[in-house]
Amino acid sequence: MGAYCRGAHYRGKIHIARWLGRRFLPPEGGVYALADGTRMWLHPRDWIEYRLLQRGSYEPVTLAFLKANLKEGQQALLAGVNIGLHVIVAARQVKGAGRVVGVEPQPASLLRARKNLLLNGLAENVILLAGGLGAETGMATMSPAPEHNSGMASLVDQASEPLPFSIIIETVPELLYRLKLKRPDLMLLDVEGYELPVLRGITPSTRPRVLVVECKQDHQAKGDSSERELFDQLTSMGYKLFDLHGKPAAIGQELVEFNVVAVAEDAPPVVWVGRPTR
Repeated sequence: MGAYCRGAHYRGKIHIARWLGRRFLPPEGGVYALADGTRMWLHPRDWIEYRLLQRGSYEPVTLAFLKANLKEGQQALLAGVNIGLHVIVAARQVKGAGRVVGVEPQPASLLRARKNLLLNGLAENVILLAGGLGAETGMATMSPAPEHNSGMASLVDQASEPLPFSIIIETVPELLYRLKLKRPDLMLLDVEGYELPVLRGITPSTRPRVLVVECKQDHQAKGDSSERELFDQLTSMGYKLFDLHGKPAAIGQELVEFNVVAVAEDAPPVVWVGRPTR
């Protein structure tokens, strides 16, 4: 995933080249240091982890936005934490007085996220939970992530996928109430096309002040929704929509790292980030 959307033909060439590169990397995982000194256990055959090894970062603009807009003592909620990179960044920003809550349905990814937090001495102010978020409480069936990309797990309508498993779904208000936590200062929502149900489960009193939502049309189709529905839902919640650089977001626009930033009227001034030099 590059910083900007490009044509399908171009993306196909890039994916083939990177796949060939991964084939020649050693298959063993291990602890590696990223460009900023973060230590993570990574497996080079995984797409996201390969990008981390190749570039020393992943979604650098999104990470820069978290660093710029999370302050000491604040509370962050991350839905879809994968192996924990964004959680690590958030935990460093809010420090010991703050709190970071991460929700991840994939057991293997959740275990890796916990391990990576421990490698960086950041487990104390982080709560990592197995499960998912949605419009209402219940159970859901997950399809496992493919071996080459741990970030591509998704919900399925029925147990027809190979080795499906069940997870507990709860709403954002129920999660916050259960953990005795306040309204999030910032929420990162990346749940492979099921962002809309999560948003529909949020009440006005639990609405994050700043919300960063992944918006990829192919992912939205998996969740039986569309970019327009996602934008309409965010607007109906009282948010103003931007890209990560602060440019007003519109349907059909090329979004930086496929993320739309939703800002509530009572949010503190947002610090927008520039395009990375890497």
